[in-house]
Amino acid sequence: LEACTYLDADLLFFSDPGVLIGEMGKASVLITEHRYSSEYDQSAFCGIYCVQFMTFKRTPAGLRVLGWWEKACLEWCYCRFEDGKFGDQKYLDDWTTRFEGVHVLKHLGGGIAPWNSTQYNYFESNKQVWLQDSSILSPLVFYHFHDFRYCQYETFRLTNEDYRLKKGVIALVYKPYLRALQTAAQRIERVNATARFMNRFFR
Repeated sequence: LEACTYLDADLLFFSDPGVLIGEMGKASVLITEHRYSSEYDQSAFCGIYCVQFMTFKRTPAGLRVLGWWEKACLEWCYCRFEDGKFGDQKYLDDWTTRFEGVHVLKHLGGGIAPWNSTQYNYFESNKQVWLQDSSILSPLVFYHFHDFRYCQYETFRLTNEDYRLKKGVIALVYKPYLRALQTAAQRIERVNATARFMNRFFR
């Protein structure tokens, strides 16, 4: 195994993530910033980087970082801010200076999430979702559906109420996510007819 990539479970890919891994070049570790919008900046408590998409190469440098992170998380990993730590991700804050071979993702389409989605406009062209800020146009590679929740009576919450979502991201990003969840649920039910999804949400 030459490399491994850690993914959060609440991601949906809209295009090939190979472009993100390819950006690493000769680096051994790839990490992604939260890229918080100013009104949602939580970097002091939740970290500069998000563990949503991380790649580690099987190199001495890559294994050194991975081993350090594993040890740190085993010693302390809780969903709270304490002594400069938060969960498994605030440990990443100093990786670019603590370790060699750590690359911070530059591709705009990797790591869009509720805390930064308002920075961009969204449109679809040739079956690809695109995002644009004031100067850069980029294909959306993956979106992080932080705090999406099923509710009762065939309803759901897109994200935490503190975040504002543009109509474009709801139409072009969240609706495909709902369809993907429905497809996944149906496939699972074909294998296991006793599986249940939040009061048969997709029926």
